[in-house]
This record gives sequence, structure tokens and C-alpha cells, in this order.
Amino acid sequence: MRPLVSIGMPVFNGENFISAALESIVGQSYENLQIVIGDNASTDATESICREFAERDGRISYFRHRENLGASANHDFVFFHSVGPLFKLAAHDDVLHLNLIEKCVDALVSRPGYVLAFPRTRHIDADGIEHEAVDDNVLGMDSPSPALRMGRITCTPNWATPVFGVFRHDAVKTDTILGRYVGSDRTLLAELALAGPWHRVDEYLFYRREHDSTSTNAFRGEVNRIRWFDPSVSRGGRFPNWRRLAEFGKAVERSELSPSQRALAYTQLARWTFTPWYRPRALKLLRDPIVAALAAFKTT
Repeated sequence: MRPLVSIGMPVFNGENFISAALESIVGQSYENLQIVIGDNASTDATESICREFAERDGRISYFRHRENLGASANHDFVFFHSVGPLFKLAAHDDVLHLNLIEKCVDALVSRPGYVLAFPRTRHIDADGIEHEAVDDNVLGMDSPSPALRMGRITCTPNWATPVFGVFRHDAVKTDTILGRYVGSDRTLLAELALAGPWHRVDEYLFYRREHDSTSTNAFRGEVNRIRWFDPSVSRGGRFPNWRRLAEFGKAVERSELSPSQRALAYTQLARWTFTPWYRPRALKLLRDPIVAALAAFKTT
């Protein structure tokens, strides 16, 4: 039977927490799953752990890359090797409540026009101890207005936790789900917001692990962050903030909106730049060309 839900787990050197993550996935109350693991040539015990799980559970397909492709390519790999009409990203260090998939699937099956369902989130530490609840601050994503939904996910401070919800595979219109630039997870969320309403399951079913070796902690600074996305990059993007703005614009252009709805969605780009939360972003947009010019001068 074709699985309804595919779960994609990109990983690199995840021996510390991947067993707990996989246990929480294979133990889900909803069982009609495909689980795709893309291993970016890990040098620790990740391979042996994953192969052991794959031997125990036929729903798991484990792929080991010959070299580290970077986070972007590995995310794309697990997404495009999935066969289910519903898809969920899974990090190697997070933990799912046993009812997470079931609750999200029920929400989407009962709401055919909705494209994403996600639960509420709590933080856990390296020892798995629960800490504070995460204020995801993405209420109102069930609005019928695509522009309003886009504005709420891009222009209000939030943890971007819905990216770990369950969404419809065909809502993604590009050949990538994680671009090779910092902040590309928010472009994916913008695209999903434009594609249709979201449903928040009002239960704490997702446990996001905070620890010293998360990507945001281990790869600090623009250059190191972009190399996490794509190791082939020799230096950071010259205009990172302009790139993010442009990618939001491309998401609007790809969307299946009427001309009037598309125009309203474009207004959110100005809001992204100039609302109080993003006022520093407007300054960074002005700063990018200056930084690039100075960098070019130093190399001459």
C-alpha cells in the first residue's frame, strides 16, 4: 500500500540524538509511513544506527551520500525521494509525540483545501528534559487571504516551527525545498502560506531540542551559515538580505493567485522590509552593497 505520509530526515553526524528521533517516528500511532534518511557522509556512528533501524523497520529507506552535499541538497534529496502525497521534515535531534502525525493527517484529511498542519511546540534540552513552551506566534494562518497568511509568517517574529509540520507535497512548486542561502526555510513557509490555509493542532506534540551542536549554534556568522547550506560556496553571499527579499518575490510569482491577490502579496515584501520587527532589515538592505564593495576592495 502506498504510504500517505513520507517523512524525510536529512542528517550529518547525528549519533548524539538520532536514536531518540527515530524511535519517536517509528513509534507513531499513525503507521502508514515512508521514512527516508539522507546521510551526508557522516563520520560518526550515524550510519550504523540508521542501518540498524532500517533492518528493524521496513518503512525506513537509508541512503548514504559519498560526500557532504550540504544541508540544502540533502533536504531536497529526502523530499524528492518521498512518494506520499503528504510530507514531513524531521530533524535528527527533535522528538515527536506519538500522536503528532495522526493529528496532523486528520486535520488535513478533514480540510481538503488546507496545505499544512502543525502542532504546538515545547523545547527540550540535550537530556530530553522539557522546558518552556515555544510561542510560535503564527495565529491566523487559516485566513482565506493568501497575502495575509504570507505577511503573518514572514513579518511577525516566530520560530518557524511550522516547517516541521505535515504539508501537501504538491504545494511546493520549485525544484528545491531549502535554497542554498540563509533563511530559505522561511521562503518555503512563505510559499506554503500562499498555497493555502494552515491548521494549528492546539496540542504540544513537537519537542524541539536545543543544544550546543544545532546548526545555528555550530555555524555562526553569515559565511559559515551559508556553507552549512552548501559546502561548495567559497564565501558568503554578497547581498544576503536582497537574496531573501528576491526569493520571497519569486514565491509570490510562482503562486497560483489572481493578479489582484498577487499584487496584495507583493505589498507584504514592503512590509517585510519596513515593519518594526524588520526595521534593521531595511538598514541591512542598504548595507549589503557597501559590505560587498569593501570585500571586493580588500581582495584587489
